[in-house]
Amino acid sequence: MMPRLSTQLILSTLIVPFVFGQNLLDIYKAMMIDQAARAKAPPINIEFFGESLCPDTTRYFRNHIMPVWTALQASSLINITYHPFGLAECRRSDSIIRCNCQHGPAECQLNMLQACVISALQFPQLYLPIVNCMQGKSQFSAAIDECIVNFRPRPDLDENFMTRCAQSQLGAKLMMQHGYRQREVASELDWVPWILINGRRSQAAENQLKTIVCSFSEPSRYEYCKTTEDPIF
Repeated sequence: MMPRLSTQLILSTLIVPFVFGQNLLDIYKAMMIDQAARAKAPPINIEFFGESLCPDTTRYFRNHIMPVWTALQASSLINITYHPFGLAECRRSDSIIRCNCQHGPAECQLNMLQACVISALQFPQLYLPIVNCMQGKSQFSAAIDECIVNFRPRPDLDENFMTRCAQSQLGAKLMMQHGYRQREVASELDWVPWILINGRRSQAAENQLKTIVCSFSEPSRYEYCKTTEDPIF
């Protein structure tokens, strides 16, 4: 059973100002709004669901999501949202949330850590590199050390708070919220990674994300899209 935390800690809204200066987040949000307003076309929305210890999700991060994101995110042409849940199940009983994950308790704890990071940093430009680093880590301590403490550039995250978050009801609550979103838009999910492109499931995107993204008119102008071969999954 995970330890109880104070009511103040359980309120997930407190996670953002605690670990990431609210003024800085407001500035970053304003920058993103301005960047979106300057874009000639609406972004391609990629929303995907996975699990922290799923080998297929880990390969998808490394071979598809991060290369596409690294090449195009600065252009405001794509928006990526990740949900660490997958084939998990969370239930609330007597005000306690308990989660079970496909790859065991270690996966649940790492899913919760990723959920805490996503909640704290909010923007994919900030959280995707950190979540990608954590993806597939067999040891929780390694995820903290390599992806927060020694990550460069160092994220504005307090490693002690992130650890407490991931080992508490706060982390369970945040993970459960990703499960709610999954149930809302991908209720038939029976496999991860599960990818939605502009709100519709794309099975082809599991192996051809670059080709699909580069088929849109605006990204096709970029050098990255001049060759559309996708990596082997």
